[in-house]
Amino acid sequence: MIESYPQPPSITGWLPEDNARMFSKLLLTLVVTVLVAVYLRKRYQQSKAQKTSSSNNSLPVRSTGNSELDSFLSKARDPSKQSSGTATSSPGNLAVKIKAVLWTVLAVLVVSGGVASYLYWQDQQRLVTVLLHRDASEAPVIYRVSKRNLGDNEFVTENGTRVTVSANERMEVVGL
Repeated sequence: MIESYPQPPSITGWLPEDNARMFSKLLLTLVVTVLVAVYLRKRYQQSKAQKTSSSNNSLPVRSTGNSELDSFLSKARDPSKQSSGTATSSPGNLAVKIKAVLWTVLAVLVVSGGVASYLYWQDQQRLVTVLLHRDASEAPVIYRVSKRNLGDNEFVTENGTRVTVSANERMEVVGL
């Protein structure tokens, strides 16, 4: 007599094994993305702080009797004092807009790629019915197979049985 022992509970518990692998890959990708974003943000803020401190110190300070020259130099040292009625946008403002557009395009590409990958993976997990006709007079043998396990002349059932279709058999897939 063969005794069967209960299977130990899996780590993921509520997820099937294939779904758990996909879920862990998604979590790993998310963690790496967040870490890179935090690192780049910190690096950007440090370089920005260095640029502002070095740009304020690099402009010479002169004291002259000409008030127009003093106001021009003070505006050059502190861009916040400039009037907002300029006819053209500053190169820094244009760079910010281009950067925002590029980040948006990158985000759209990453999200659309992730959605396409998820939808493909989800479609491959779908179960289909395979009817295997051996003789014209007999009823077909019915198997349940996930779509990813279908091959040209073979397939693997949901319980792990590998079935190879011979030349005199006909395989019919229902549910594609």
